[in-house]
Amino acid sequence: MPMFEFQIVSDTAKEAQQFMTAVQANDVNIEEWEYDVGTSTEKQECYGFGVTHYSPKQLQRFADEMGVVLAYAKNQEAVEQESDQLVQRVMRAREVVEAMNLTSEREILHQMLETYRRLEQGEAE
Repeated sequence: MPMFEFQIVSDTAKEAQQFMTAVQANDVNIEEWEYDVGTSTEKQECYGFGVTHYSPKQLQRFADEMGVVLAYAKNQEAVEQESDQLVQRVMRAREVVEAMNLTSEREILHQMLETYRRLEQGEAE
């Protein structure tokens, strides 16, 4: 059974927790953030992250019914593959830049970024 990684945005941690319970989420993380504290535009938002067997369409239905925003829902296997590819590109870029024997940290960072971009473009072609 495929699993889906998702993020929601709610007004309170209680709403986020209720959503997580309703969708039987695993690996739950709920973060409360405050913006513009002490100003007239001050607001609080809650970000909830989790993994569930419910599909993105089902998650959207739950979100609509419960008054939270579904920010994204992605197949967990696809997310893990993307993460693995990212790590592999970074590791390969590191190997290439290390072989250049650069001494300046600024130049090393610049070359890492440029090499990473070239590797990323090479995969897209």
